[in-house]
Amino acid sequence: MKKLFFILTIAFAFIGQSLLSENLSAETYGFGFKRSRDFIRACPGEKIKAILAQYNSYYIGKDEKIMYLTFDCGYENGFTPQILDSLKEFDIAATFFVTGGFIKKNPELISRMIDEGHILANHTNQHKNMAKISEEEILLDLEENNQIFKEATGQELSRFIRPPEGQFSETSLRITSEQNYINVFWSISHVDWYVDDQPSNEASLTTLVNQIHNGGIILLHNISRANAEILRDFIEKCHDLEYSFRNLDYLIQD
Repeated sequence: MKKLFFILTIAFAFIGQSLLSENLSAETYGFGFKRSRDFIRACPGEKIKAILAQYNSYYIGKDEKIMYLTFDCGYENGFTPQILDSLKEFDIAATFFVTGGFIKKNPELISRMIDEGHILANHTNQHKNMAKISEEEILLDLEENNQIFKEATGQELSRFIRPPEGQFSETSLRITSEQNYINVFWSISHVDWYVDDQPSNEASLTTLVNQIHNGGIILLHNISRANAEILRDFIEKCHDLEYSFRNLDYLIQD
């Protein structure tokens, strides 16, 4: 009965959202940007920038010497404890965008993230392209992930979400923003997700340091050996340049 009520709730929400979004573009966008150099703030282009602003979505923070560490966690590859150790050493609260599979298989890591003051945010349950699935599937996938988290921890996931692979449409942004979700993209990243083809530590560190800019939202993946091994050095480089770190809650403060 509980499951039936949940499905009916999502279905009614879907009907309402369909009426609201019928005139929106379903064009798929893959989030991308020109990498920052010389501390210039990154930009994904004026069109994408305008769409994100319209639907209360972020790719960059305020124009001040503060940056935001975020990690996408689809599954565990043995490096998350080292990442957490580095964050704890510097007393930095990051945001971990987690999937249902990660939550189910890594209860100890989830508990540690919570205990150490990190934000746990929604990366969907099934990690599907949100621009390619129906409105009902979007809402159901996000809520399923939240339910998995709630059953594991007794808490709710943050309202921050990161669309899998950075894929979105104007429709998907509208649907999620109407449900009070906040889509978060990024303005600093590197190619770190190929577990069998990791960049060298030197190349990884150089690529990230060269992109430092005010308000930078940094996308890293927890499955990366390079990220785990360079994170401490990267944080120190940022501190040397007088940058500090905040969690994503700071983005939405007045």
